[in-house]
Amino acid sequence: MKLLSIFIAFLSFLGLTAAQGSQMPVVACSPTGAGVCNFGVAGLVSGDSVIWNWARIYNRNCQEIGGINGVFINHLPVDITSSLPKVLTLGGLSYTSYNWMAFRYGDYLFNGTPHCKRTTISSGSVIHTCQKAFSC
Repeated sequence: MKLLSIFIAFLSFLGLTAAQGSQMPVVACSPTGAGVCNFGVAGLVSGDSVIWNWARIYNRNCQEIGGINGVFINHLPVDITSSLPKVLTLGGLSYTSYNWMAFRYGDYLFNGTPHCKRTTISSGSVIHTCQKAFSC
C-alpha cells in the first residue's frame, strides 16, 4: 500500500491526478483507411527516460477500441485486448528517447521505429507518444 501511495504522489508531482492517470492525456493516432488500425503508446518524460503509462488501440477513425493503463514496461510482453478479433501483444518499448517498439497482431509483427512526438500538456508535464498503423 505504501508503494501505491508513493506512486500516486509521484504522479501528482508531475501534475497528474489519479483520475487523469487512467486517461491518456493525448491521442497517439492518425486517421487511416479501411482495414487499418493504430497502436499508440504514451508516457511521461523524465530526464532522458520515458515512463510508459498508457497503451491504446484505435480504429481507423482514431476512436479508442482497447488499451491498458499503468507503468507496464517491467511486465512485457503484455497482451492488450480490444474489440478486434485478435489480441495485440506488446513485446518491447525503449526506455529512452530512442524511438523503438515491438508488437504483434495476428501474423503481423512490427519491430522498429514508430512515429513519435512530444507534447506539453496543460499541467506542464511532457508526454512522449509513439504510434504505428497496422492491418486489422
